[in-house]
Amino acid sequence: MAQNMPKTYSHKVLVDSVVQTKIYTYLKVRERINEKDSLQWVALPLKQAKTGDVFYFENGLPMGLFQSKELGRSFKQILFLSYVSTSLEVNEKTVLRNLFHSLHIIGTWSVNTGDGNVQQ
Repeated sequence: MAQNMPKTYSHKVLVDSVVQTKIYTYLKVRERINEKDSLQWVALPLKQAKTGDVFYFENGLPMGLFQSKELGRSFKQILFLSYVSTSLEVNEKTVLRNLFHSLHIIGTWSVNTGDGNVQQ
């Protein structure tokens, strides 16, 4: 496992609600912080999820006043994630697979095939 990769995820959340779009899943999640529940919206590439699911993740990219054109609504604050896990323990292969899957869905990846071609 990579030296700087933690052994467990730092965030554990419980899904309160799910909104699916064509390529993104928006989750309203509850996280217990300092013995208080904190509610927040997170967005990630398309993921099967339902109310009551528990997910784990590392840090994401926070954004304030995000306007989702596809949903036709604004989020005062949202956290963008590349993936979530159903396991507390970090598995490097799973992290890399989920990240690759996320990049494939949103179309921001390319691979140099070694023969001078780049595939997206």
